[in-house]
Amino acid sequence: MPKVVSVKLFQVTTQLPADFVVASTGISRHREHLICELESEDGVVGLGEACPLPTFTGETLSEVETIIRKHFAELLIGTDVYRLPRRLEEIKRKYPYHPAAYAAIDLAYYDLVGKITRLPVTDLLGGGCRERVPLYKAVGIGSIAEMRREARELVESGFRCIKIKVEGNATLDCQRVLAIRQEVGDAARLIVDGNEGYSVGDAIRVGRFLAEAGVAYFEQPVHRDNLEGLRMVRNAAGIPLMADESLCTLRDAVRLAETRSVDLFGVKLVKCGGIGPAKQIIEVANQYAIPVVLISPFETAIGVAAALQLAATLPDPIEPQGLGTSVVMTGDPFAGLQWERGEMLVPQGPGLGVRMK
Repeated sequence: MPKVVSVKLFQVTTQLPADFVVASTGISRHREHLICELESEDGVVGLGEACPLPTFTGETLSEVETIIRKHFAELLIGTDVYRLPRRLEEIKRKYPYHPAAYAAIDLAYYDLVGKITRLPVTDLLGGGCRERVPLYKAVGIGSIAEMRREARELVESGFRCIKIKVEGNATLDCQRVLAIRQEVGDAARLIVDGNEGYSVGDAIRVGRFLAEAGVAYFEQPVHRDNLEGLRMVRNAAGIPLMADESLCTLRDAVRLAETRSVDLFGVKLVKCGGIGPAKQIIEVANQYAIPVVLISPFETAIGVAAALQLAATLPDPIEPQGLGTSVVMTGDPFAGLQWERGEMLVPQGPGLGVRMK
């Protein structure tokens, strides 16, 4: 059984076409990524990624790099590759709540095992049921004219599902959604993301409007800790709700499902700690017949490919997945993703199926 002989880290920077504004924070057009390389004694290298979201998990890139270099690496080196999940659980108990750091190691583990066994990660997860995954892409907060134009351009480029970011101004947000609906008509399915921006009362008001406008679902309209508020909105607004900020751990998933607080789960690998923990959340969702949407927070091809591998295992019918940001990013040093008019092909190579350009 091969052992891990080195843990290497390096940073890369990618760029979006413009600053991307959401209700909770603005995301700079420049994104910093920490890449993790796990090398086995037979020379095989697995790639992982941490692209932290401080407003979600409290981690910064420098903190993630520090915890892996100073503490995780010495515990990983010398570990049998196939026992890495057990070692990672030990690390979690010793150094609790570093989900982005865990994700970097977890993704590298799956990539490494896939390369050693010459199997794609979907096969390691039990097998995929699709080779293509439908995507949505988000329109950031801007003027009505800007958002209309961007939505039209997305439809023209092949997207059939658009996420609309809103800011917590109920009247203006409804105007934005109506304008985009008028712009794209029935050519695209619309979803709306509140990013915790509303009071319960405003969320109910907006939710009712969105239901009448034919919006598919309303993502995280109220604060992440206000589960009673989520239930109130769900019961009163007449539109399906998705949890994103409220869903970071397996415990969150169980609580949301058992209390019937939402209708969909938004899963980010960086929130929950990687493919392994995300798979557990998906299993809970499947037990309660809750659809899952994998969302990539502006990751490189490594993080997107990991989410794609997971999405390939989701049961039908599959929702459009939140992986469209990779289509417009520049500066990504990794290759292996193929996009075709609103869909992405699941990489079929060993491991995550990505490589350095």
